[in-house]
Amino acid sequence: MKLYSLNFFNLIIFLLILIIITTNYCTYTRIHNNNNNNNNNNNRKIQKYNSLSQTMFLSELKKLNVYLLEEESIGREVANLQFPINRLNNSNENYLINHNNNDEEKEEEGKVEKEKEKEEEKRKKSNYYQIFNSEPQSKYFHLDAKTGIIRVARRIDRDQLCPLFKSCCTYLNHHYHHHHNNNNHINYFNKQFNLINNEQLTNCQLDLNIRSDDQYTNIITVSVHIIDINDNSPIWLLNSKSGLLNFPDDHQKQDVMHVYVSESSLIGDSIQLTPAVDQDAGSNNIMKYMIEPQLPEFQLEWTSLDRDATMANNQFSGEFQSSDIQSYSDHFIRSPPGPRHELRLIVRSLLDRETKSLYEFNLTAIDGGSPSRNTTIKLQVHVTDFNDNSPIFEKDTYTVDLHENARPHTPVIQVKANDIDEGSNAQIKYRISSLTKPEFIRLFTLDPITGWIHVQWEVDYEIHKKIILTIEANDGGSLPRSTTCIVEITVLDENDHSPELHFEPAHLTNYALVPENEKPGRLVAVFTAQDKDSGDNGRVSCRLAETRKWTFDTQNKEKLESLLLNPTEILFSLQQMHMPFSIIYKLTTASSFDREFISKITVWITCSDYGIPPRNSTGSVAVRISDVNDEPPIFSQTHYYFNINENTEIGTIINKINATDPDEGENAKLTFWLSGQNANYFDVNKVTGYLTVQKLLDRELINELRFQIHAADNGMPSLNSSADITIIIQDVNDNPPSILNKIEFYILENHTASLAIGKITAYDADIGRNAEITFTLIQCIAYGLNTFNSSDSIVHESYENYLSNKKNFSQSLEIMYTFFIAKDGQIYLGRSKLDRELYPLYELTVRVEDQGTPKLSSTTIVLIHILDVNDNTPQFIFPSISNNTVYVRKETKFSRKWSYNIWN
Repeated sequence: MKLYSLNFFNLIIFLLILIIITTNYCTYTRIHNNNNNNNNNNNRKIQKYNSLSQTMFLSELKKLNVYLLEEESIGREVANLQFPINRLNNSNENYLINHNNNDEEKEEEGKVEKEKEKEEEKRKKSNYYQIFNSEPQSKYFHLDAKTGIIRVARRIDRDQLCPLFKSCCTYLNHHYHHHHNNNNHINYFNKQFNLINNEQLTNCQLDLNIRSDDQYTNIITVSVHIIDINDNSPIWLLNSKSGLLNFPDDHQKQDVMHVYVSESSLIGDSIQLTPAVDQDAGSNNIMKYMIEPQLPEFQLEWTSLDRDATMANNQFSGEFQSSDIQSYSDHFIRSPPGPRHELRLIVRSLLDRETKSLYEFNLTAIDGGSPSRNTTIKLQVHVTDFNDNSPIFEKDTYTVDLHENARPHTPVIQVKANDIDEGSNAQIKYRISSLTKPEFIRLFTLDPITGWIHVQWEVDYEIHKKIILTIEANDGGSLPRSTTCIVEITVLDENDHSPELHFEPAHLTNYALVPENEKPGRLVAVFTAQDKDSGDNGRVSCRLAETRKWTFDTQNKEKLESLLLNPTEILFSLQQMHMPFSIIYKLTTASSFDREFISKITVWITCSDYGIPPRNSTGSVAVRISDVNDEPPIFSQTHYYFNINENTEIGTIINKINATDPDEGENAKLTFWLSGQNANYFDVNKVTGYLTVQKLLDRELINELRFQIHAADNGMPSLNSSADITIIIQDVNDNPPSILNKIEFYILENHTASLAIGKITAYDADIGRNAEITFTLIQCIAYGLNTFNSSDSIVHESYENYLSNKKNFSQSLEIMYTFFIAKDGQIYLGRSKLDRELYPLYELTVRVEDQGTPKLSSTTIVLIHILDVNDNTPQFIFPSISNNTVYVRKETKFSRKWSYNIWN
């Protein structure tokens, strides 16, 4: 093994150790370990150091270096600070503590022990030892305050001290986490520990500051160097996903290392491998790697990152070897760093994942201990895919039949492509290529994942009989690769089109004219029948629909029903015209038409193809029967009777005379006029037929008027007709009753009530209730005589003077009811008796009233003369007993005559 270089300070320590060995103050012993067999001398030697108690005087020392093997038992002596070393003048001393089991060493050790015991007895009486300012490393040691003996206080594992002390195993990253359990063992490490990128120090040193009080106070630093032993095998600490170092809690290695290399890697490209980790130091660390089997595709390469380490790189064997391993004696003098290195797998030939995607090796790490330790793991090299293969369709051309009018979402065909790459490079997405006609693209949808083509819009055979789609398959590589295939879709015809009717000229589709009374055989319409389907689906024949399905415009439903029930009555005829390349039919009349019976006929035509099942279409022709002026006007009545009140104002509308003409247009426009003897009393509107009053009417003069009305159409030639009109004048109460202005009756004063005195006769020119008359006595006046002359002549002569002596009896019931008038105008005497001597004359005021609305009346005076009956004896009125004196003025002339009335 190569001797590691040491610094100058360590060289001085080494020389001091040699001096101690030669002066018998310290014993150096080399022990041969026979690797479990003392007879095997060919095994490599290792250095082992065991503690040997020794003492020294603190008054002569400032620093003491003590070397202690890791994993020494608890209670093992590390150093004895009372060992006599007065003859050494160095301020810094090195002591190698070695334990040997042979007899020679035991003898030497016994001598030292005896000297130490003597010195202890001397020093115990005056010395006191104490550790200070040495936490936390002081917890690993116990210092006897009286004897000055330092012993191991707890288990010391150099490999577990690394996270606790910077001076130990500082090849570990400073960014770690740790905690101690009750046994002060480290439970876990940070996953970011990296043995490659950090400086490695082989020296593990724990410093103790010790104070001694005897004759005077002394302070010494005891540096305990923990010497590594090969107690750890190499391990791979892997994170299966990231490949980073990982120290699991149980420190168990993982069995498989996975690495990945692209199949596009070039020769000479390398794959970084995670090196093994050996927590031992120096030559006990990893010295060699081996890989099996050795394949031409790969080669293992180990490159050192330490400038002072010299390593051989056997690129052909895939094995790293170091020079001869140095003995541990060199380790005490120098602190060689552990090997920092990179482990790589070099690509030596081109890779093809599609041919081989996985390489498996056994990777072994071997340390330099004696005996050496090794660990083997499985190395799996996964060849990752590179998008070097294009998708390949299972067919270059797909063919499929599709029935036209397949509903949307109907599956058509599935295209499928395969890509021998993997992962996203093998993930294929389909699309319809832009090389496809746009009119085809819109008809279909393509599932980009499954490759299924579905109908998006109904396909029409009559438009597209064959459809060609270019389908493109693209993989999911970063630089996608694609391929195309052809899908030929043959569209199968279905009987999905009904026959179509096209009339020529186009306006005949909606309207055709046939004059009434036209002879049969007139051409009505011409149309073509065609079907967009093919074969029998496109052959067409047409026929007239049943007559009952036609539409007729008529006012005579009964006559129409009779017409439809007559099987021999044929109205139209449909015939096919023999024309090349087209199917043409003509519609002609088969009968004459009366427009006044049927003005319009909608003829329905049915066309059918020969498909299974056949499809039908119907078309219609609206046939209008054009008018001929063959009908005169017709009045709604032949004789019109109207009642109108007399005295109706001029211009008053009597009524509207209705007349119609079965013809149409100008042939149905009418003009009215009047004729006859009494036509001048009225007027008629020549257009509307409204009849109005032209003169005042007086029923008392004429009560009925007769005349004629005429109507003529505007046809050529014009036709006319007439009707009679009778106007009956209705009475209006416009005449009051008429009677004589003076009526006189003469009755005896002994007239009885049962006999009528007389009858009043009145006349009303009106009729009906307007002529019904009633009589009412409204006043009765009795006139008395102003003389007692009993002669009639005196009475008659004195009538003019009656007014000066009359008495109004209208307020007296007795007088009021002296007379009464019956309904027929008879005047009767009431309950009072007549007395001519009191009232010889009665004047009655009588009102005559009709029953019209409003009522009209007239009044007259009726004089009733009371004739004398000799029913009184003569009597003197003057002179009487009370009045018998006559006075005469003295101026009265002589012979004046005085006369006296004598009433009888």
